[in-house]
Amino acid sequence: MPATPLVGATEHVVAKGESFSSLAKKYNVSVKAIADANPGVDSTKLKIGQTLHIPAALTPAVPAATAASAEPSSTGGEQIYTVKSGDNLSTIAKTKGTTVKALRAANNLRTDRITVGQRLKIPLKASAPAKSSVTPADPALTVSPAVPATPSGP
Repeated sequence: MPATPLVGATEHVVAKGESFSSLAKKYNVSVKAIADANPGVDSTKLKIGQTLHIPAALTPAVPAATAASAEPSSTGGEQIYTVKSGDNLSTIAKTKGTTVKALRAANNLRTDRITVGQRLKIPLKASAPAKSSVTPADPALTVSPAVPATPSGP
């Protein structure tokens, strides 16, 4: 008997190597939430091509009218971006002023593969590390102290 779709849920088609655990990380939900959304599905016997219901992520809900845009979340000024058709990590990184590497790290992504409707955390722009105002002197650039002029005159 197929599971009843949940409000805010995403349908996911199982791919090779996926498990409730890997899906929980990917969608930022608990394994229990996935199991509860898919009664009768044995998590140890997932089949490639099987459709699972993934409940809404543990982050604040994004209203449908703004689902395609980034919004500040309530934790640390971080933004959440919902992937649209045609998006890829490179274009998202470029438009949001970050890097693909930072996006992958913030979202625990092992590959650059993303899906429409997936919600991504947009990391805060990293500020450049503060440079010390005291820098070690380069001996080649060291200026010798002025030698006092010898007095001239009578």
